[in-house]
Amino acid sequence: QNTCLPPETSVYRVFVRPIRVSHMMLRRALHWAAAPPPFVSSTVGNTARGLSCQFRTLAASSISTPGSGSYGGRRYDQRWDSRTRGRVGAVVGVAGSASLASVAQSEANANSNNAAAVVAPMVTLYQYNPCPFCNKVKAVLDYSGIPWQAVEVDPLFKAEMKQTGLKKVPVVQLERTEGYLADSDAIIDRLNVLAESLGSEHALPHAAPVGSTAAETEEQWRAWINGRFVHIVTANIYNTWGESVQTFDYLLTHGNFGKVNQLMSTYVGAGVMFALSKLKLNKKHGIENPRAELYADCNAWVVAVGDNRFLGNDDRPTLADLGIFGVLRAIQDYDTFDEVMANTKISSWYFRVAEAVGDSARIDPAH
Repeated sequence: QNTCLPPETSVYRVFVRPIRVSHMMLRRALHWAAAPPPFVSSTVGNTARGLSCQFRTLAASSISTPGSGSYGGRRYDQRWDSRTRGRVGAVVGVAGSASLASVAQSEANANSNNAAAVVAPMVTLYQYNPCPFCNKVKAVLDYSGIPWQAVEVDPLFKAEMKQTGLKKVPVVQLERTEGYLADSDAIIDRLNVLAESLGSEHALPHAAPVGSTAAETEEQWRAWINGRFVHIVTANIYNTWGESVQTFDYLLTHGNFGKVNQLMSTYVGAGVMFALSKLKLNKKHGIENPRAELYADCNAWVVAVGDNRFLGNDDRPTLADLGIFGVLRAIQDYDTFDEVMANTKISSWYFRVAEAVGDSARIDPAH
């Protein structure tokens, strides 16, 4: 259980944030070295695995601030993490060469004592990287350990969506199936059924008995996420021109749009969303003071969780936990996230869920 207290804003920005960045960069380097391509000496890999384990232990024991959990400031590009590496053989066409796949599959077979396992289908997610609805889906994929890859959609031109026949993200396609799934909650429910069919390797969220008060409470919170929480978070990341540009600057490094499209989508998109937020969206959703209302909503969720580790239980996160976590994880690299961690009581819960979710199950590079 993460027991860190919300830090003061100045201390968090001056001391903690640099530690998170350094922690993330070093861990990425060690992850790559710990699972090198076949042409790299196995001695290097074994040495790096040891260093990686020691580094994680040291970081977990010495940094008791947000970012010190197993998720930390991690992005979604940890292609060679330990959970993913054992499943690379099942997705060789996407993850890498046949040689690497055979090495990874051999390791997976050895770790499972050659036990037969059901291979999870590849999930392709059409997304905008900071989209809160997309990040709800990604939280469930990562928690369940279902391997997935992303198609980054250009928010201005949306050329990547033409083959789906749909206009809005998230959209999901399952390997070995036809058609596309839309609507974040419908996708999540389908993924939950898929994870259950794949066996014990894939974690399932906590589910209260159907018809119980606890189940009804969870459904109410899931509806609240879509009807309220997503919109208050969105209002905050487009609250100023600077925050709008910060939200869209991922396009400069993600996707394959070409430099001209990247620049146009970044600055035109930022301008459009900044204007829409001020002129229409805030009024539509009854938002008058975005920051103060976001802080209040986060604290209301903490009250609902109460003394439990997660909503209604101490065992596993519910779909409501994963939904709110996903929406907040969407903004983890933005100023809004830092201020939420510093000015609300949600940080301990957030990093508990981050620890339960663990490493990303994404197997393709982040951009």
